[in-house]
Amino acid sequence: MAEKARFLIPYAIGRHEFHVLDGELNGEVDLLNKTCTCGVFQIIGILCAHALSRSLKRGVNFYSLGSDYYKIETWWPSYTKSIYPTGNEEELIVPHDIMTIKVRTPAQKSLVGRPKKKQGRPKKKRHPSNGDKLVVQCKCITCGGLGHNRATCKVRV
Repeated sequence: MAEKARFLIPYAIGRHEFHVLDGELNGEVDLLNKTCTCGVFQIIGILCAHALSRSLKRGVNFYSLGSDYYKIETWWPSYTKSIYPTGNEEELIVPHDIMTIKVRTPAQKSLVGRPKKKQGRPKKKRHPSNGDKLVVQCKCITCGGLGHNRATCKVRV
């Protein structure tokens, strides 16, 4: 986002408001209310390229402009409480209707569209008919082995 914001041109409208030209979707940003006309700033809570361009030019700490949901102080209290183990499975009291539920694997959905063809000729053993050439394996001149030639021979003389 910062890479894109470097090339945007912000024009000040007021102290905390400005207009940003990006060539496609120009944005009106208000840093005090944390809003932008593109909607990214309000929906996600992270600075959009329009807001980031102005904060980079002014030297404002853009981490302070983000939503509180992304700050450590917000997340830390949820991890301060202790989590106790449940104990032995046999000692747990589970209702009968939950115990009898069978969980199955999800049904596989059939793919949409024409099925893909396998590439190439099917590999079958067939008997040559009259007029067909029999494929003879090549023989190496160097070692006398079948299935390779002198150029691909792994035996060195």
